[in-house]
Amino acid sequence: MAVPTVATVAGMVTSAARAWPGAPIIIRRPEVKYDAFAASRVALAASGSVALELALAKLPMVVGYRLNRLTEGFLNRVLKVRQVNLVNLLLGRPLVCELLGHNCTPGRVAASVAELVRNERVRAAHYEGYDEVRRLLEIGGVPPSLRAADQVLDIVAARRRRLGNHSLPMEEPIMAMTETAEATKPMAGTESMRLLHTMLRVRDLDASLKFYTEQLGMKLLRKRDYPSGKFTLAFVGYGDEADNTVIELTHNWDQAEPYSLGSAFGHLAVGVPDVYRTCERLAAAGVKIPRPAGPMAHGGSVIAFIEDPDGYRIELVQRS
Repeated sequence: MAVPTVATVAGMVTSAARAWPGAPIIIRRPEVKYDAFAASRVALAASGSVALELALAKLPMVVGYRLNRLTEGFLNRVLKVRQVNLVNLLLGRPLVCELLGHNCTPGRVAASVAELVRNERVRAAHYEGYDEVRRLLEIGGVPPSLRAADQVLDIVAARRRRLGNHSLPMEEPIMAMTETAEATKPMAGTESMRLLHTMLRVRDLDASLKFYTEQLGMKLLRKRDYPSGKFTLAFVGYGDEADNTVIELTHNWDQAEPYSLGSAFGHLAVGVPDVYRTCERLAAAGVKIPRPAGPMAHGGSVIAFIEDPDGYRIELVQRS
């Protein structure tokens, strides 16, 4: 038996588990718990975010939660949902067994866990449901962590617009400006201007959308057909157009031959945490990598160049 815990209660959990049979393993390091998930056949969990972690790890679970009688009586009166587990709430059906309040007894917990261990039909239903949860979370191929980060950034951007840049307290500068940048002032009347998007003409829109959303992790922001002009516009990016510069993919319906890219266009640039690992993943997916990952010839940055389905160059720049 493995018992993942956190630093704030690790001592208490360790003391309580000493009397348990079978010499349970107390896991204190967060990264080790995923190894425990992979090595386990079933999990008994409290209701919370751990349910999503277990679902993404595809480990069948039973959820149990017990509170004092006063709190349970209060919750019974105010709760308006029949399910409290995040997996069940996302699916809209009771897939994961929930043993809450007076239903959370040793006998019922043991019986529910035993069924998940032995009944392959029930286990298969959990696997199928967990795959559905993953699909619900990864809308447009974008991982939930990136979507959550986008939401946080949107909230920060909205607050900055509401209060004004000069109203926010700032103990340290976000970015050090060079002397040249400090000396360069925008022309009057341009203060509210910003770069909106870069337009790329693409021959196969479906292939381009798959590349930018699945391989580069962008999300499809909007897409519209223009029958009278026989073209389609699709906008992709890492955040909403209100606060981010995005890419406009223009698909002309009658364009059968590849576009001539010319020599004036340089490249797009995308920051990634690990250029080497990103290139390995993209190479395995069949993406062309004309310039493999490595340090710049005249600088310290780690970069690589890849190509999208139409041959447009994209520079990957390693960013912490």
